[in-house]
Amino acid sequence: YSGLNLSDYCIILLYRLLETSLEFLACLMSTFQQYIVVDKNYQKLHNMAAASV
Repeated sequence: YSGLNLSDYCIILLYRLLETSLEFLACLMSTFQQYIVVDKNYQKLHNMAAASV
């Protein structure tokens, strides 16, 4: 590394780590949200099917 002292390097490393974990969290949240939507739609279908019987 050129011209960076150790504390700068640590800060950059921490920032990158934070960025990565935030992206991972966002990905996880969107996946979770899709599951919730699917589950709600399934519940709706299930209720409609129960009502039609």
